[in-house]
Amino acid sequence: MGAGQMKLMSVRQTDLGGGLGRLEADYVGEITGEVAGNHYVTLTMTVNENDDPARPMPFTSIGTTLLHSGAILGVTGSGFAVRTGKGHNALLRGTFRYSPSKDPKLAEFANMILAVELEYDAATNTLKGEGCEWK
Repeated sequence: MGAGQMKLMSVRQTDLGGGLGRLEADYVGEITGEVAGNHYVTLTMTVNENDDPARPMPFTSIGTTLLHSGAILGVTGSGFAVRTGKGHNALLRGTFRYSPSKDPKLAEFANMILAVELEYDAATNTLKGEGCEWK
């Protein structure tokens, strides 16, 4: 369906108490493929400082792609992030759902589920990956 690379723009951290924290990271970048455009996304994770750092962490995602055609495509999803063993780098895998605007050209995306794999590179603060239709 598409691939992209995004750059970290901002981070918010909230102490939830008991060693738990919520991390919200905002990214912006370019998406290529069938849904090409500028993409804006917020990834949210709950981190437990008392847990094994190798244990997968759940994440949620909410984003918007401003398509080159002028249409708008909402994207929501969730999955798990796991550290790769290379510094603070992580691999994120999950399922996402499109919520297209009323543009009839986007009707085919209205009921689509995507399988998504993303890589976070801590050294460059980038997130890159791709999504495929889950049939």
